[in-house]
Amino acid sequence: MSIIQDISPHMVYLALMSKPKKQNSEEKKRINRKQWIATAHEAIAAQRLQIVQSKAPHKAFNDKEIFFVQECTYSNGDHVIVKVSAPDIRDRITLKKEAYWCRRIQQLVTEAKEKGITIPIHFPEVVDVFTYKEQAGIITRYIIDDWVGFKGLSKEEREDIIIKIIDSMQNLPIPEEELVQPSDKRLIPVITAEDYPKRARQYLGELVASKYITKFDKNKIVSLMEKNVAVINSFPLKLNHGDFHTGNFRYSKDPQTGDDIITLFDLELITIQNSFSMVAAVANLFDLVALANVHPGRDKYPEVFGGVPLFSTLFSVPQMIHRLEKRFVMNNKRRKDAELVYRLMRIDDCYVRLADAVYEAQSSREELNDVEVDSYREILLQQLHHCLAKD
Repeated sequence: MSIIQDISPHMVYLALMSKPKKQNSEEKKRINRKQWIATAHEAIAAQRLQIVQSKAPHKAFNDKEIFFVQECTYSNGDHVIVKVSAPDIRDRITLKKEAYWCRRIQQLVTEAKEKGITIPIHFPEVVDVFTYKEQAGIITRYIIDDWVGFKGLSKEEREDIIIKIIDSMQNLPIPEEELVQPSDKRLIPVITAEDYPKRARQYLGELVASKYITKFDKNKIVSLMEKNVAVINSFPLKLNHGDFHTGNFRYSKDPQTGDDIITLFDLELITIQNSFSMVAAVANLFDLVALANVHPGRDKYPEVFGGVPLFSTLFSVPQMIHRLEKRFVMNNKRRKDAELVYRLMRIDDCYVRLADAVYEAQSSREELNDVEVDSYREILLQQLHHCLAKD
């Protein structure tokens, strides 16, 4: 059953009333996008950089994008990537936060190395951070992206890359300075075991009010989170990328050694969370792809789900999830507790994404992405069923 059938009469009224405003909003968006791109071009020129004309922007303020990302060169021929924010102050802060974490993570990699821990992936090297008019920018060293080479790998080799990325994030030291700061002074969100019942009540309360989740399911989830705070707390905090997907890393091979070069970027949403949180989010992502691939509404959202058919040929979703669970959950010495916390983290990731999608649609008065909402709700209910079956 489509989630659209569950929309309340009040929401239908809002949707109908928003049609003229949506057209105005679309027109405003087109004008803003044109202005923002023009200013981004000015900002790039002001840094004495030239745009590589043969390369289209990686991002250009399309849809919900808040950045313009373009390959450029200095006069000496050095290639760099320039990322320019939208003029909103929150977007400028987000970009400068990303610049900070690119540099901080390089320090964490060094700290790990000093402890004898090798981090086999790379992170962007910041060249400069700048502000131009109301837009902020970050310049990073160019990262080679061998897409043809990545497609030429076997499915197992591509799965190995995903596992290597998660492993690397989990092996990085936690930036201890963030743990001792009051929450309003932190540069990165820290989500502890005690926060999960609060998050469940907040996000699921919103979803119950909008009739996307039943009150019965909400109460079950809140109860599970409350009852298992100590179990969640018994597993360590780790860094979670916060927005990991296959578009957020680059792959190539070292021409001399033949070793894989994997670079993870877009670090602005990084968090400190339970050690199963990133594994859970990646598992949800793969399940989302599988469900979206067969959803009848998928083609309505080409910018979001246009790559799903190709993704489905690059990875076997059941195999990828099986390998994730075997590597990070089933091989844990406390397998029963590990599996419970992993599934609770999957539930948490689902209701946060569900609530965000519903909030975005309601606040912008744009069409709800029913593919995303249907899929995350199904994943959430599947994971809830697993937890209750073993409770």
